[in-house]
Amino acid sequence: MKLNFKYQFCTAFFLILAANLIVCSANRGAGARGDFLKISVDRSKPYLILATPRAQQDYFTAIELAKKVHPEAGTATIDSAFPKNIADLLKKENPYYALIFIKPEELDLQFVYKWLKISSSVDSDPFVDVRSGFISGESPRSVENFLQRIADAQQQKVRVPAVFTDLLGPNELAEKKFFLRTAGSFMIPLLSRKMQTFTITHGREGFSGKDSQAFQAAD
Repeated sequence: MKLNFKYQFCTAFFLILAANLIVCSANRGAGARGDFLKISVDRSKPYLILATPRAQQDYFTAIELAKKVHPEAGTATIDSAFPKNIADLLKKENPYYALIFIKPEELDLQFVYKWLKISSSVDSDPFVDVRSGFISGESPRSVENFLQRIADAQQQKVRVPAVFTDLLGPNELAEKKFFLRTAGSFMIPLLSRKMQTFTITHGREGFSGKDSQAFQAAD
C-alpha cells in the first residue's frame, strides 16, 4: 500500500516521536493552555542521516538543513531495494538515531516492514536498536519547510506549544474523506499529565488543508 499524498500529509506522532530530530522536555507546569516546550538536541548519541538517491536529489536543501541541526551526524545513501546493504550499514555505524529521507512513492508498507526487521537486527536481542524516522512530503518545498521549522525551534526562533497529537493513520473501514479528532492520547495516555493531547484518525485519502488546521496548536 502506497502512502497517498494527494492531501497534505502531517502527523505529530510521526514528527515528534519517530523522527527523533529533536528532544522535547516540558516546561514546569506544562499542560495548561499557553505553555511551551523547552527544545534541545540530543548530541550525546550517534546519529545517521540517510536518503534514497531520488530523495537525495529532490530533498537536497532539506537534507542540508538536517545536517546543520545535526552537524555531528554521519550521512549515507541507501537503496530501498537492497535491505542487506542497509543492514550492513547499520551494523557498521551502529547509530542510536536514524533519519531517513525518502520519496512518497518509495515509502510503502513493504519497505517499512523491512526497515523494522533491519533496525531490530543490529544486535542479538529482538528489540528495535535504531530510533528511526522517515521524512517525506508532497513536494521538495514542503519537506524543506518542515526541516526549517525544526531548525527554528532548535534555535529558539519559534516556540512549540505543549500539545501532543497522535495520528493513528488511515481507517480502512471509514469513508475516504473521514476525519475525526478526539481529546486524549491513544498511544501514550500518560502524556496527558504533562500537556494537552489529542488523537486523530482519517480515511484512506488522508485529509485536506482544512482538516490539517487541527494541528495548528501543535504546529
